[in-house]
Amino acid sequence: MPQSNSGFLQGEPLEIVVYPDPILKRKSVALENLDGEVARFSEAMVEAMYRFKGIGLAAPQVGRNIRMLVFDLGTPEGGLPRPYCLINPEIVEKEGSAVDEEGCLSLPGLRANVKRSESILFRAWTLDEKEIEWEAKGLLARMLQHEIDHLDGFVFIDRLNKALRMITKKRYLARLREKE
Repeated sequence: MPQSNSGFLQGEPLEIVVYPDPILKRKSVALENLDGEVARFSEAMVEAMYRFKGIGLAAPQVGRNIRMLVFDLGTPEGGLPRPYCLINPEIVEKEGSAVDEEGCLSLPGLRANVKRSESILFRAWTLDEKEIEWEAKGLLARMLQHEIDHLDGFVFIDRLNKALRMITKKRYLARLREKE
């Protein structure tokens, strides 16, 4: 069922949802109407991404269960102006594999080596309702896979082997409890 666009913005700056919030485990729904409210929400997401010093941010990370992400790696990609907003992104093809360290705004202070595809072909819509298809490699491919995982209800620790995932999750949750 498509997500209604009403109620995206509540007037306050967006805050980052922290794991283990249940919204981070839900699959997001596609957006069908790209209206002015979606554009304003993307601006609020970009502001939150910069404020919290991220390079990418998916809508579930700010409490919205929709297939939308923003990113800025500091370089122009695909001929579009930055920062970028992608609507309903999907990975079409994957190739190769690489292991590199990742962190996440929704798991503050946690970093781990994650295996991902080295390059991807993905498809998405822009805010001006243009369908795009890009090949991404390196950091761009890694970041997009990470953010699209959020849209599918996964966080990066879900990509770790079972033993490491259990240890990492246990330590992270213990650290969270200590801060409360």
